[in-house]
Amino acid sequence: PEAREEFELVNRQTAYRAMSNLRGQTADVFSGLRMLHPSLQSPDCFDVVSMIGLVRMKRIRPGTPISFVRSETIAGDNKASIETSPNMTLDGKVIKANQIPILEEFSSRPTPVFDYHSRGEMIRFDLVGDDVGVGSLVDVFFADARRMIRRTKSTPAIQRITANAGINIPIRTIVFDVLVHEELWPEIDPELQVFDTAARGNADPLDEDREIDHLEMVGSVQALGNDVDQLRISEIARYVETIDHICEKMDWERSKFRAYRWRVEYPLIGTQLSMIFSRGQQS
Repeated sequence: PEAREEFELVNRQTAYRAMSNLRGQTADVFSGLRMLHPSLQSPDCFDVVSMIGLVRMKRIRPGTPISFVRSETIAGDNKASIETSPNMTLDGKVIKANQIPILEEFSSRPTPVFDYHSRGEMIRFDLVGDDVGVGSLVDVFFADARRMIRRTKSTPAIQRITANAGINIPIRTIVFDVLVHEELWPEIDPELQVFDTAARGNADPLDEDREIDHLEMVGSVQALGNDVDQLRISEIARYVETIDHICEKMDWERSKFRAYRWRVEYPLIGTQLSMIFSRGQQS
């Protein structure tokens, strides 16, 4: 296992260097956070907050466009089994066209300006202007909420749910955290799967037709318990503060979450990380 891990790391690092040069952009750290909490308004629903952080993002070549894409982050047994609210800010306001859910408190100053484009399950962020030049480093964090997610009346109870993070820019390190409230899927730890998205786009991990895109890679999910302070990230000094900020805005108690993490150095661009939670039939 150690020899294979070293083999994969060396080759991922080579791929990272090549793609950084070709794309003309990179970031040191990609932070993907998903928090799942029972709805405070309806016992049959749950809420989800998704946060993306790009740390020490930069251009490698002058004038190179900087953009990244976020796909739908939560999926159930099938696409018809879940109803969701529109994307909302942490303050509960519907995100309108070209409104950026940026967390200014945790982003660089002056705050980078992005255009926000939503198309189906895809959201694309495009950096505006040339303020981020070659050698300039910026940090940017985005967060939004989906409230009162529920199964549709015509489908059975959701037995499996996935939290996903896609890699679509060259990055040195990804830290993918999923925090699940103690009342959701208790005593169930997630399974990790990695998918190739280069040919057929973002994967529904529960779709059997995407098994051909499944990649066997070294790594495992860490179960980190319910102490949020244990989630510190050396490269992101205020990471725990971002979680506290979300909990305050959403009126959540942070000690009620159990945490799972997958950290990878030089993740492959064009792949998707998925944590899958499975449970028995519930009424």
